[in-house]
Amino acid sequence: MKRFQIFLDFPRGSLYHRYMSYTSILRPKHHELINLHFLGRTYKSIAETVGMSPSAVYCIINSPLAQAELARMQAQAKDV
Repeated sequence: MKRFQIFLDFPRGSLYHRYMSYTSILRPKHHELINLHFLGRTYKSIAETVGMSPSAVYCIINSPLAQAELARMQAQAKDV
């Protein structure tokens, strides 16, 4: 909660505001990584498919936003 309050104190065009905006959304490539992980692919095979390093894939998949998206996808799959 404090992070969000600090975020509000910065002007809209500030470097911090742009950084927080950039890091608080999932890009299309992130969605691709998440979908491949959801389908059971390993970090290494995902990395080879999309042309990234396995460590970069690991960092993206284990980010809080990606984990929330995976949880949403798992909940949706259980409902079907």
